[in-house]
Amino acid sequence: MYKILFSLLLSVFCSTSQMVAQTSRRKTTTATVKSKKTNKNTAKQTKKTGKKGKASPTPTNEGIRKLQSEQATLKQKMAESQNQLATTRKDVKAQLATLQMINGQISDQQKVVTGLQVQIDTLNHRISTHEQELRELEADLTECKRRYTRGVLYMYRNRLMQTS
Repeated sequence: MYKILFSLLLSVFCSTSQMVAQTSRRKTTTATVKSKKTNKNTAKQTKKTGKKGKASPTPTNEGIRKLQSEQATLKQKMAESQNQLATTRKDVKAQLATLQMINGQISDQQKVVTGLQVQIDTLNHRISTHEQELRELEADLTECKRRYTRGVLYMYRNRLMQTS
């Protein structure tokens, strides 16, 4: 947006300077032609009167009006461009504020997610620890069952032997 605005302003200023340069060239060309004519006339007059007259190019009313209208048009374009620039700056500031707010929300959400991930990792570690304890306890239970079975069989056999 800034590039477009800048290029518009640059083109307006460049075209203005070109137009001023062209009009000044025209004036100098016209002035040169007029001065040559007036030099001839003044040479004739100096011969007659003995005085040398000054020739000053005077711009025409039409040329002045044209330049004034161009100046007014350029001022209007510049004012429009400045208004557009001010509006664009306001929009950019508003968008930056919104972006900062969204970044803050994202950062808060990332903190929550990180906290949840830590909790999940802790729970997974506890689960694996408890699963290991469960396997050990099941192995102990199996061993106890085996011993109990052997003990009951031993008692049963010994009971028969004691009664006989």
